[in-house]
Amino acid sequence: MKRLASVLGLLAFGLLIAGCASFAKRLEVSSVSKIQPATTTRAEVEAWFGHPKETVLNSSGKTVVRYFFREFQPSTDVSWNVRHFEPGQILFRTLTLRYGASNVVEQKLHDQSLTPIHRTNAWFSAGPGLTPESVTFIKTDSTKEAEAVARFGAPSSRTFDGEGRPVLIWFSVKTRQTSWSDPDIQKLMLVFDERHLIRDFVFVEHAPSEFEPLMVH
Repeated sequence: MKRLASVLGLLAFGLLIAGCASFAKRLEVSSVSKIQPATTTRAEVEAWFGHPKETVLNSSGKTVVRYFFREFQPSTDVSWNVRHFEPGQILFRTLTLRYGASNVVEQKLHDQSLTPIHRTNAWFSAGPGLTPESVTFIKTDSTKEAEAVARFGAPSSRTFDGEGRPVLIWFSVKTRQTSWSDPDIQKLMLVFDERHLIRDFVFVEHAPSEFEPLMVH
């Protein structure tokens, strides 16, 4: 697989517990709307949001940075039975910015997704249940974005690479109730061209140490 340098850094993300970030670092729309392409500088962005989670510099001198915010949102359903089997959802926000040589924002993408968490006996799961077999239909320069969304549902995150190409990310998590600190995690990242065909992809199974415990009761 080629040209993955700009997206491999996306593998290392965790799920954060609610209430551990400032209003700006929660990547709320009202905060992110202050960033204006062709006007806002990198110094201004970092004054508002701090240093990004990821910084990628490509060969053309463009810098792409990504900010993430994640939290568990417990279910508020009045039915105990619903709360037991559907205990909540994962809120995932991504802010992606590309800077030019003058460190002024050239491109901006703010994305948000909600991924339900399901309980089956002692197991919790979230996401489309990715497996090596589930991605065998993907063919570069052939498979369309719509086909991937039809298979896996809405992506967990939309971002872009150093050339401005769209990148869609899905994750799936499975774990026992007592072991959220050591979940089974899969991630799928797809890079698309201007025709909305898959240009490149990577599927990874791993359990990163920085995946923080997700408190579900």
